[in-house]
Amino acid sequence: MIVKTLMYTGIRVSELINIRLTDIDFHYCQVRINNGKGGKDRI
Repeated sequence: MIVKTLMYTGIRVSELINIRLTDIDFHYCQVRINNGKGGKDRI
């Protein structure tokens, strides 16, 4: 499941490690990445 998440979303391993359950929006099927590369947030 972790490998599929990395492949389908294109996020980095360090970003995946830092995802919390509150960062996932199941209603809109979105994942919020906080403090990604360059300190930027993205969805």
